Amino acid sequence: MSELHSSRRDVMRALAFLPAAISVPAAAQGVGLVCAQTLDPARKYLAIEAAFNNGGSSEEEFTAALDALDDWQPRDATGFLRKFIAMFGDNPDWDGFPSDHRLLLLFEDARRLAGRA
Repeated sequence: MSELHSSRRDVMRALAFLPAAISVPAAAQGVGLVCAQTLDPARKYLAIEAAFNNGGSSEEEFTAALDALDDWQPRDATGFLRKFIAMFGDNPDWDGFPSDHRLLLLFEDARRLAGRA
């Protein structure tokens, strides 16, 4: 998959229909999801990223949070969307683009959740 698009907009467009392709019964979310959200790697990454941008966390903490975000395999569409937003969300301080490896991990999550893994 060496022909990954270099445009953030192309990736966003390609994944725009993903929420419709992934369905999660409301009953499956339940109380467990609420508890899991407090430990969500996407939320941790966003908090550490904000602290890092304001000088409140180290580069090591930021890198560890980014690696944890990459390694996280969300169990449902909501988790996947949080991961996607953490990686591609509009952040005025964000000036990079995820590496091919990080994008491939994201696509693996999408395929797995869509039942195509």
